[in-house]
Amino acid sequence: MSDQSWAGCFRGRRAGARWVLVALVIGAVTWTGCGDDEPSTSGQVGGDPAGDTDKGHDPVPSETSVVWETEQFQAVADQQLQLLVDDLERDGRFDPEVLAEVAATDFTGDRLHPDRMPVVHESGGLVIRRQETVVEDGSSGEHGVAGGLVESLDQLVSDWSGRSDVHLHFKITSVELEEGVARTRVLMEAGSRQGDRFTQLRSRWLCEWKLDGKRPPRLLSLRSEMLEQVTGSSPGGDGCMSTRRPEC
Repeated sequence: MSDQSWAGCFRGRRAGARWVLVALVIGAVTWTGCGDDEPSTSGQVGGDPAGDTDKGHDPVPSETSVVWETEQFQAVADQQLQLLVDDLERDGRFDPEVLAEVAATDFTGDRLHPDRMPVVHESGGLVIRRQETVVEDGSSGEHGVAGGLVESLDQLVSDWSGRSDVHLHFKITSVELEEGVARTRVLMEAGSRQGDRFTQLRSRWLCEWKLDGKRPPRLLSLRSEMLEQVTGSSPGGDGCMSTRRPEC
């Protein structure tokens, strides 16, 4: 994959000039581009989810069918991820009752935020940390195993309650369907602000979903391939804070 930043994937709603300048200067250490995973047009969550499915049609299989098509599965998986978007953006926290609608009872997953992350760039108060994890044969990442989806996601947003400009976006970039299970790659971006300080997170996830007849799919596992955290300040509430959407 190229050294093109994920800024090509996540266009800003309020990304300021300073962020653009920083992105140009540190392009060598920012995220790789959209690369080898070709997203479909319906794989965007957190932007305009109403436009992802045809109006008037239930994307869930009919009573007489339990065979999922790729586009059909992706539309319903988008809806499941949208539950997480709506929940976090409401108050900066994840509600365990909402997560119970998304995760299977036997869910296993990584701790998505390690205790320590290497600094890959620091300049003018802007700090970029990145952690890459090799995931092989479905094994857990180097960060340890979480006790459930609540613990996995709480690692990412442990102190976001009460912050402003909380946002979360997902983009499904690939889907593999097998009998009873689906596997997806998902791009995640989240961010928040506290005063003039901002936090921006970007991650790549490997997700496995349980397929159970016509019921919405439930997450069986969540593995993190990469996490990047950007922190800094932008006085006045503009500038570096990005609220981009996955639209590439």
